[in-house]
Amino acid sequence: MKIGDLVKKVNHHNVDYLQNLTGLVLEVDDTTRQAGISPIRVMWTGNYGTLWTLEQNVELISEAK
Repeated sequence: MKIGDLVKKVNHHNVDYLQNLTGLVLEVDDTTRQAGISPIRVMWTGNYGTLWTLEQNVELISEAK
């Protein structure tokens, strides 16, 4: 995962407002990487906000060039 990637929120619990939620990766924190998983900061569409999440909670839609 890298800055500029377009991602989709993985909706583990079928929550309505998380359906098709997409966002842009703004930051990747490799300094706190554990078990091969890095926290990423994502600016989500709509009013969801800009939040930190783990790489495992998103699906890559499009890689930044």
